[in-house]
Amino acid sequence: MAKRKVILFLVEGTGDLTALARPFKTYFENKALVEGEAFYCDVTTASLYPKDVTFRVCERVEDTVRQFILDQIQRKRSYLWKDLVEVIHVVDLDGAFIPDECVVQDDHLDAISYESARIVTPNAEGIRKRNEVKRKALERLIYKGFLAFHGVKVPYHVYFMSRNLEHALFGIEKELDADTKELLSQKFSEKCQENPQVLIDRLNNPEVRVDGDYPTSWRAVQEGTASLKRGSNLGLLLAGSE
Repeated sequence: MAKRKVILFLVEGTGDLTALARPFKTYFENKALVEGEAFYCDVTTASLYPKDVTFRVCERVEDTVRQFILDQIQRKRSYLWKDLVEVIHVVDLDGAFIPDECVVQDDHLDAISYESARIVTPNAEGIRKRNEVKRKALERLIYKGFLAFHGVKVPYHVYFMSRNLEHALFGIEKELDADTKELLSQKFSEKCQENPQVLIDRLNNPEVRVDGDYPTSWRAVQEGTASLKRGSNLGLLLAGSE
């Protein structure tokens, strides 16, 4: 079992584990052991595609997240629920909070196209539905505050990358293939391992950091088309950021 208290990072995929969980493991090494777990999908919209995910999808998204953690604990047997001191959940926003009129239909496209102030897609109604489901899930998760199991409450907070990790960390707006995403994450992780200040500087960069405390940053990113623009509140985890 874990020899130290555990901070659990929940992320969408392997690139997020590489770019975030590994650097934060170094950053928090004197405070707790950092464990990373990936959903390998967007858990906030998993209810739309229950047959395509590898974990149990519950009626309430917070229960899905909690059950996922419990299943990983059972599978790995390297830490227990009582070892957890915090659960940090990182999500891509994907423009979820933009007005419906900013989702534009274009029948000539083969795939979704994210722009600075709109989403252009061959399936506008489908994206509007996805955004609605994602918004409602995030509204439940943002202010949840804790997850509980057998009476043991663990602090829980969700942080955003906007519009996604590659946009927030690297300023890349175009969609990338999986191999390129992993390569970028690997290079960033290596830089952070060599110099932990790289992580601090990147998340506190004015082009990345969304100012304000936790609730203020979440309110800001829900305004207008902000969830399509570059930004993150993950810097709040860094000492002295709040």
